[in-house]
Amino acid sequence: MTKHTRMLFALALAMMLVIVGGAAPAMGQGRPVAAGNTPASGFAPAQSCSCHSNFLQEWQRSMHAQALSDPLFKTELIQANNATAGKLGPFCVKCHGPVATMIGQASNPATGSAAAQGITCTFCHQITGPTAPTNNVALLIDPSGIYRAQISNPTAPHPTAFSAFHNSSQLCGSCHNVSHPANGLPVETTYSEWLASPQAKAGVTCQDCHMSGMPGEIGPATGWDAGGGPMRSVFHMTFAGAQVGLGDPVLAETMLQSAATLKMYEPVVLEGAKTSSATVTITNTGAGHDLPTGFTELRQMWLQVTFVAPDGKETVLGKHTYGTVLKDAKGNYPADLWDATGIQSDDRIPPGGSSVNSYKIVFPQGVTAGTIKAQLLYRSVPDSLASQAGVDNPVTVMAEDEQPVYTTGEAQRKANGALLTQATQSPLTPLVIAILGIVLCFAIIIYFVWAGNRSIAKAASRGRAAREQEPGGGTSADASTEAEDEDRQEETE
Repeated sequence: MTKHTRMLFALALAMMLVIVGGAAPAMGQGRPVAAGNTPASGFAPAQSCSCHSNFLQEWQRSMHAQALSDPLFKTELIQANNATAGKLGPFCVKCHGPVATMIGQASNPATGSAAAQGITCTFCHQITGPTAPTNNVALLIDPSGIYRAQISNPTAPHPTAFSAFHNSSQLCGSCHNVSHPANGLPVETTYSEWLASPQAKAGVTCQDCHMSGMPGEIGPATGWDAGGGPMRSVFHMTFAGAQVGLGDPVLAETMLQSAATLKMYEPVVLEGAKTSSATVTITNTGAGHDLPTGFTELRQMWLQVTFVAPDGKETVLGKHTYGTVLKDAKGNYPADLWDATGIQSDDRIPPGGSSVNSYKIVFPQGVTAGTIKAQLLYRSVPDSLASQAGVDNPVTVMAEDEQPVYTTGEAQRKANGALLTQATQSPLTPLVIAILGIVLCFAIIIYFVWAGNRSIAKAASRGRAAREQEPGGGTSADASTEAEDEDRQEETE
């Protein structure tokens, strides 16, 4: 080997060492969520986190724990695989079962293992940071057993590391922004919606709302992250969302009902009114993303305005459904998710935004009085999908308002008179009158007892005054005068 060759070899070796040395720290930051790149030992099952028993119980009721077992997801997955000859399935499982993907068990995860537990504890707490762009599970994982969180002074018996990333919305957005794997069409944009929201500008994160002490509250709660540890700010593992039928129904309904307000304006009497329409304004006052959000070709949120007759019969005056309509390459719509190449329409309500709808008030034949009722309603999926999956699909009233209406002023007077007559003819009316009479009698008795006691006290006071005479000063007459002054003062009061 010549001197010149040796120099070139040494230079090449030095460059390789620099490259490897520079790459080593990056490699230590984690690996992407990809098929079969991690041994099963890298993810312990959730049961191993039993020291955090409260958090474990919260997680078990969440949709994160059901990400792979959710019957709705499994039904959609079968349809997606049938429509795409199995090509779309791995993409869907990557998000719903990242552990199963990474350990190579995407098609058949072992029962009871972390792979079968959807979005599990040891996946999220081994995240080290993001990849780019922020979508389609753009995360790096270090499956070494070092558990990360936003706690700066952990006291755990296992290896820990501080992670500012766990305080950021980008952690959530890495999975809750989804682009079509074939054409890049954004089909879920929850994180992007948050980025443009007033909440993002105010520093309110996804965790502040979906992991707070209670839906509608902002920010972490105060408690213990494990038994006996110091009190600190903690986020709950509830991941409260909008799935009422399969998730925690109380948290889900509360979350939905804290998201929006509804106000209705309409004339009470149509006769002579400037308008005969009911105008409904819906405002996204509580959500840091659009309403609805997620896969909005499935989510169903709609406004319904009805006329309720005095006999309870309802007539729908109008309905407006909010959501995204997808179209395929030929312009046909609505299109299934796997066939989508574009968006035909999107009329969702952004954070802080409002939607205004007006509907003509129509009285049924022969009816002159009734109630206009406006409701903002929500269900997670169409009834057809829920039926295929064999699950309940409850409808939640997110917000509502109502107002009595009359065709004429005379109809209003008659209706009010009828209500008064109905109230007086109620079987409970005699009982109410009897109770009021008894209460009045007791009040009179108490008054006379009180007045009698006052008279006795006055007489005793006069007697003492007559007996008391100060040497060289007061007399009984003076005392009597003072008692009379007291009487006059009490009468004045």
